[in-house]
Amino acid sequence: MSMRKVLIVVAIAWLITITLVHAWLNLHVFDAKRAGADQHKKFRIGFLPVTCHLTCPVTDFINKQMTGDSFFEPVRFNGWPELKEAYLSGYTLATFILAPMAMALREQGVPIKIVYLGHRDGSAVMVHKDSQIYRMEDLRGKKIAVPNRFSNQRLLIFRALKNANMTPQDVDLVEMPPPDMPAALYAKA
Repeated sequence: MSMRKVLIVVAIAWLITITLVHAWLNLHVFDAKRAGADQHKKFRIGFLPVTCHLTCPVTDFINKQMTGDSFFEPVRFNGWPELKEAYLSGYTLATFILAPMAMALREQGVPIKIVYLGHRDGSAVMVHKDSQIYRMEDLRGKKIAVPNRFSNQRLLIFRALKNANMTPQDVDLVEMPPPDMPAALYAKA
């Protein structure tokens, strides 16, 4: 092979190499398939549909009304244990969780970080409108539902019972997912 042909082959090979490297590094031509996959990857956020914290339910509603794609994927759960397990397993990357539960997880060595305080405790004790319950003392022997043993509401009930000279043994304290509470209250359960 003559020197001229060798130089032409080397020049063509060099041009092809430079073109491919440019397309890869600057134009991201070969990353198109991966970029498309990443583009459709959603950031899952776990939430419970509770009225005192509407950030995720409203975001979920907005996402469903959008015509395009959304980066966030709110994932609805019906109970705190499922929400916590989904976060611990990595299924959700973030979650709206009870502050006492977050503190307990942190104590157990789970690497969590609080990035948003969406609730400043707007809790209230609600009873059926036909009940004869007007004060904490009237709850003696009655069933009281709280979202979770790690919930702020449980701590507030303990404080209210103490202020009424009562103990947690004076009431029947049960855990109930917040989405189930309105129906239970309506059914006088």
